[in-house]
Amino acid sequence: MWWKEKKQLRLFKHQLLITIISVFAVVVAMIGGSYAIFSSTSRADEYNVLKVGELEISYVDQGDGLGDILS
Repeated sequence: MWWKEKKQLRLFKHQLLITIISVFAVVVAMIGGSYAIFSSTSRADEYNVLKVGELEISYVDQGDGLGDILS
């Protein structure tokens, strides 16, 4: 019956290896996904613009110290 024990030991090693690889892959995917989400920046041509039908309200910060313009 020693071959059954040897077979069970080999099966356990395979399961352990697959588990370790799976956990590593999940951790790498989580770290990569978190990095991608938190490091992405979006650029828009128009900032702070609200359009509803014919009405358009925009907030423009010119950054020259003259105050902000709401049009």
